[in-house]
Amino acid sequence: MPNTPILALTATATGCYQKEIKRSLGMQNVIAVEANPNRENILYRVLPRGNRGDEKLIDVIKPYALELKEKLISSPLTIFYSNLETCGECYCYFEQELREQQFYPPGSPANFSNRLFAQYHAQYPEEYRTSLVKSFISGTSVARVLFVTVAFGVGIDVPTVERVIHIGVPYTMEDFFQETGRAGRNGNSAMSVLYYNSYDISKGKKALQPVMRKYATTQSCRREVILRHFGASRPVLTCGRSCCDNCKQACECLECSNNSED
Repeated sequence: MPNTPILALTATATGCYQKEIKRSLGMQNVIAVEANPNRENILYRVLPRGNRGDEKLIDVIKPYALELKEKLISSPLTIFYSNLETCGECYCYFEQELREQQFYPPGSPANFSNRLFAQYHAQYPEEYRTSLVKSFISGTSVARVLFVTVAFGVGIDVPTVERVIHIGVPYTMEDFFQETGRAGRNGNSAMSVLYYNSYDISKGKKALQPVMRKYATTQSCRREVILRHFGASRPVLTCGRSCCDNCKQACECLECSNNSED
């Protein structure tokens, strides 16, 4: 069927991937409609974490557990991405820290649907995963913190996520951008936070894209690192407060100067 029109859609693809898509689909005389993938409402931050012991994980998640313990249902909706082992460790720590306060409303039955945090990974029972996604999408879930692996992937749209936190560094920028893109889908201000240590960006990790090491360690604009990878440019900014931690620190606009303590 040589005259059949083909439409190929993708949210994020580098120039190389775009050429491969055209080649694999046999597309000729292609008309490309492109837009800058920049998510201007997301603030990007990177923070160090320890290499061993409590400082590797507990020091990272403890502030979020205490926040949930204090604010309960008013806590910002947060997704933690990590590997399966870390996902389980985070979940267990939150159980120990919140104890009877992990269920909402106070005094409610100690069951899955009343817990203020949850986990989502391939080893979790499918019925729980399906129920969790449905409740999140419909806005009926009481859970405010979700610990997930890459299994929480494409096709899950929760508009009210305010923070996406990575414990460790994703192997590719495509994965990182897709995962952080779950934040702020309702257009409100949101935040991406990545915690890393020397092991996370070790040169021994051959599958890790060099751009992810650059993103984690750069002293310049992190948003620009992301957009350059996808062949896009960073919009001209008059203020760095909503761009990334580096831009926020270096910004010399009047508003930032007056709020330097932030």
